[in-house]
Amino acid sequence: MAAVRDDLTLLRTMLRSRIVEPARLAALVGMTEAEAAAALERLTAEGLVVRTGAEALLPPPQRPTIEHAREALQGEVARLQEVIAVLDELPSRLRERQAERDGGLDMRMPMIGGPSAIVDAWWWLVEQPRPVDAFVVLPESSALLEIAEEAGGRAPSDGSVVRYLLGRDSVDAAVRETAAALRAQGAELRETDRLPGWMAGEGPERTVFPTNWGIGRPLMVRTLVDAVAAQSVRSLFDEHWRRARPLGLEPDDWEPVLRLLELGLDDATVAERLGVSERTVRRRVEDAMHALGATNRYTLGRAWAARR
Repeated sequence: MAAVRDDLTLLRTMLRSRIVEPARLAALVGMTEAEAAAALERLTAEGLVVRTGAEALLPPPQRPTIEHAREALQGEVARLQEVIAVLDELPSRLRERQAERDGGLDMRMPMIGGPSAIVDAWWWLVEQPRPVDAFVVLPESSALLEIAEEAGGRAPSDGSVVRYLLGRDSVDAAVRETAAALRAQGAELRETDRLPGWMAGEGPERTVFPTNWGIGRPLMVRTLVDAVAAQSVRSLFDEHWRRARPLGLEPDDWEPVLRLLELGLDDATVAERLGVSERTVRRRVEDAMHALGATNRYTLGRAWAARR
């Protein structure tokens, strides 16, 4: 932990003073020259300092945040592509399985279409004479109002687990009011600003997915009872659920700072955008490091990307 504190102290001093010589840094922060040199080596190994011969340079502090946000997004796209690949293979796989079982009967995935397709699909999942374990992603949160209206106040069976993941940008006062009523019935609701598109599932085998991915409110969806497909879709949902915030929870003061740094802005521009001082920006970055368990801006970028 002492080494971590030394690294963070040294990095703060370097960012503020732009001094990179170990002897001068040691005098500024109260370390020995050897301690400062060791900390500088660790920061170099983490990519926060670039060494060119005897010279050390500081890359723009927002660059690691951008790079790791891009890595996280690419990872998310790769996971979604894996799910899509599994689902695309299902028709032929199911036909082969059924042919082996009873001589060639084609096994189909029923479709639900129309303006209320996603609401109808939701009820196909949850209207069961038993407790359910259901989830749904609603990029367009207005669909939550239709689900609640059609439920007419009916609550799921005792012991049910029902999770709604909403797109943050589409949450308004009406959605929050409906969410409060659903929460009173035992449902869990979270919001996030990055979703893969609409999808839903229930239990270990039942799932519903769109014919075209990435659409907030598809007009045509497929229903399927298959453990492989259900596990793939549920895994993708669980990843987004883990990163999401409980609906209605106010964001931390440091979140707007990280969102702007993620765009490639420097501290001065972030301060101007938010109407605060650069010192406040740096303090909120430090608060974010503490909250996300990061030791410097490099690891903060990774932690923020993982949370997002």
